[in-house]
Amino acid sequence: MINVSDRTIISVMIDASANGIYAVSAKFSNILASIYQIFNMSWQESASIHINSEGKEEFFSGVLNNTYKIFFSICLLLIVVMPFVFNILIGKDYLDAKQYIPILLLSNVYSAVANVLGGIYIAKKDTKSVAKTTIISSIVNIVINLVLIKFIGLYAAAISTLISCIFLYIYRLIGVKKYIKLNVEYMFIVISLIIYTISVYLYYINDFKLNIINLITCIILVYIFNLNIIKKGFNKIFKRRKK
Repeated sequence: MINVSDRTIISVMIDASANGIYAVSAKFSNILASIYQIFNMSWQESASIHINSEGKEEFFSGVLNNTYKIFFSICLLLIVVMPFVFNILIGKDYLDAKQYIPILLLSNVYSAVANVLGGIYIAKKDTKSVAKTTIISSIVNIVINLVLIKFIGLYAAAISTLISCIFLYIYRLIGVKKYIKLNVEYMFIVISLIIYTISVYLYYINDFKLNIINLITCIILVYIFNLNIIKKGFNKIFKRRKK
């Protein structure tokens, strides 16, 4: 709903060529959306199994926090790699699309964690809340887009998408409290946003040496962020091999 409304508003308020630039920007953020669709197939089943189990708070909190860490990590890696691969994958004709990518990538991070929360609604058979939160966030997107697009052009579509995804996440986070108490790692979210802001700043400067430093630093940070997840993954693999 958000993607369709963005493209419709861009076509009407600007032109078709602007829509093409925005579509190129969205290609990279859609990588996160595609990854989430694979994860979502098993998530819906797991959510339904664990929704009434003992220790459900710990389980759902762990999934939510780990989903944010993993998708933020992918988002961060895409940003630091982008200066080296954009011209190869896309070309100079769509160079303007490069400036909207960081905003749209972060949007899909919050879209992913909002969809995790949507899985809790579905597990509780509260599909009305899924529809309600989705529609309201789409309205938020449309309103912000229409208000800003005459002033900041395509940035309006990207910013409105980010705000609506964050809104959807917060709205659902508050809503699911009636079913389950979640322990969100707010400190990590704050730290991650600070790191992302610095990385995006260096991304816009686009200095080769700074891009190299940014790439190496973020790879190290991503490894540190996901160290526990990596260890658990290897432990499961070793246990299966032993069996």
